[in-house]
Amino acid sequence: MQELNENEIRNLQQQKATVALFLYTPLCGTCKVAERMLHISEQLLPDLRLIKLNVNRAPAFAQEHQITSVPCVLRMEKGVFTDRLYALRSIEHLLQFLRAGS
Repeated sequence: MQELNENEIRNLQQQKATVALFLYTPLCGTCKVAERMLHISEQLLPDLRLIKLNVNRAPAFAQEHQITSVPCVLRMEKGVFTDRLYALRSIEHLLQFLRAGS
């Protein structure tokens, strides 16, 4: 999972990319568990482009997209954020969310 900054994500939006964006903070324990689940999801969905963003370094992005907590996964389809997931209950639940954008 590649870490990008706010400007790089905005560039992906302009390029009309389709990705899953993991929003986290480094000291969040739940985020660490979610990141492990996302690593497994990457293995099971090899065509999925998964990126991450530390919201501590992108407060304007978090405010613009009304991110209320982390961990959060945003689905971006053709440059548009279409859906978000806050509660990563299980790998299967996460896979269903990620596949819905396929």
